[in-house]
Amino acid sequence: MSVSTTPAMTTMVMATPSKAPEIIAVGITFLVINTLSIGTRTYSQIVTKKFNFNDVGMLIVLAVFGCLVAFLILGANSGIGKHTPDVLKSGIQNVSDSLKWIFFLEFFYVFLTTVMKASIATTFLQWATTRVQKWILWGSIVVDFAIGGVVSVYTVVQCTPISFSWERLDPAAKGMCRDPNEIIKVGYALCFVTVTLDILFLVLPFVMLRHYKPSPRIKMCVYGIIFIGVLASIANFIRIAALSKLGTYKDPLYDAADVFLWSFLEVSLGITVAGILELAPLMQRLGVKGFENVGNNFVDIDDDTHRLVVIGKPKSFDS
Repeated sequence: MSVSTTPAMTTMVMATPSKAPEIIAVGITFLVINTLSIGTRTYSQIVTKKFNFNDVGMLIVLAVFGCLVAFLILGANSGIGKHTPDVLKSGIQNVSDSLKWIFFLEFFYVFLTTVMKASIATTFLQWATTRVQKWILWGSIVVDFAIGGVVSVYTVVQCTPISFSWERLDPAAKGMCRDPNEIIKVGYALCFVTVTLDILFLVLPFVMLRHYKPSPRIKMCVYGIIFIGVLASIANFIRIAALSKLGTYKDPLYDAADVFLWSFLEVSLGITVAGILELAPLMQRLGVKGFENVGNNFVDIDDDTHRLVVIGKPKSFDS
């Protein structure tokens, strides 16, 4: 999501206010929600004596998301969400600072989405009932890491030296950058892959659940998680539209706010899902109706933290 400026931007008439307060509020709100989600998951794993390295991984993901929120706040204070001509009037340094935080936001966003998709695919592997399903899921993991790696590398090498990514408007800075339209295309490629994986992850549960007999309460929980996945997919589609608008370069710092707002929503929904996946044993411990026999409803795969659903004993399992 490289940001460039054009002379036309300095003559634009601004009719809308800054989005900086909005994106700061959204970032903090999602951080609170995700902290509660992962915190509850961690508590559940500890009290049920199932805390393991996968839970440590989710705590690391939460920490990375916290860094993402910090970058967003710093970026908003320096210029993200504000109209580009207004930021230019306050000095080149503010624009450079905005571009720097955009650079880090891009990199950490790709990292988080890659980890989230891989975690969901790993979860589904635990209750895949055929080799074809397993191959599809392993393939999705490979594609996920491949596109994540490509986008991450491209983000880093789009300018030489790296610091020129945010210092390009400084007359004293020396360096070169690739065509800014290229990073937009790379962003489209990432969105295409993530949307494809979202659709795959929404369809597979319905196929896999045919082999199990979950209780009505547990089935509702599963479909609730799937519904959150649908919301994440919708957020991704809207993010694509925001990327398209950003590609016009009419007001890049202002338009970047929408991209990050929807990016935060998508990532946050993924983290929220990861947080609620492990609450079933805690529900059983607390005596919540419908979770009494949750131990028999899980597919036990060596206490992997990423069990996506509480499902009954399979009707068949032809692996």
